[in-house]
Amino acid sequence: VEPFDQVFVRRSPGYENAQVMTVTGEVIYPGSYSLSTKGDRISDLIMRAGGLTYDAYPEGARLIRKVQVNEQERRKALESLMKESEDPLVFEVAQETEQAIGIDLEKILEDRGGKHDIFVENGDRLVIPKEMQTVRMTGAVLYPITVRYDKRYGFGKYIDMSGGFASDAKKSKAYVIYANGSIDRTKNRILFNDYPKIEPGAEIIVPSKPPKDKISTQEAIGVSSALTSMALIIVTIINTLAGG
Repeated sequence: VEPFDQVFVRRSPGYENAQVMTVTGEVIYPGSYSLSTKGDRISDLIMRAGGLTYDAYPEGARLIRKVQVNEQERRKALESLMKESEDPLVFEVAQETEQAIGIDLEKILEDRGGKHDIFVENGDRLVIPKEMQTVRMTGAVLYPITVRYDKRYGFGKYIDMSGGFASDAKKSKAYVIYANGSIDRTKNRILFNDYPKIEPGAEIIVPSKPPKDKISTQEAIGVSSALTSMALIIVTIINTLAGG
């Protein structure tokens, strides 16, 4: 049986102008729902979707929202993308700009209408994943890999499981993207780095140090010639002074 709101949105006159958001994943009735008022919040949509399923992972819930981008800035970004790739799909994807908004669904449902329970907007997508059981390591590690999450392990243990930091790793700038889209970075203390905590579905990203500028063969020959000439001049000066 379709939820009332889904029937209303799909079949009522004026559907094209309806204010709609989508709830997907681990809810009883996933689908598209009309926004009844400008005051609709995340918890309202969860309740109208029948609530969470038994397999839902609230900590990983995220809200995806379309971003209004300045047209001039968007064109510059598109031009840059097109220069880097000849794939027409890149252009099509870039037309829609979205961002993930980190939310705390557990606090939202504990305190409906509270500060964590933000208002939803037309076009929003609320994604409720299943319980996540993995952690991913990418960037400047020896062996980028996805492993099973274990609550006993911290940041360092997961880095060890990926073979350790690469030689060009920027350890102090490592950060973690959590399943709900929020980010936590490494805090730099005086004597050590305070790395972020790890949760199910997290991705550890280790940036690389910028490559050092290498001297070309011609530059090396030029430097060598200059040093040789300077050495000859010094020898000549010494011999002249000694002869004098």
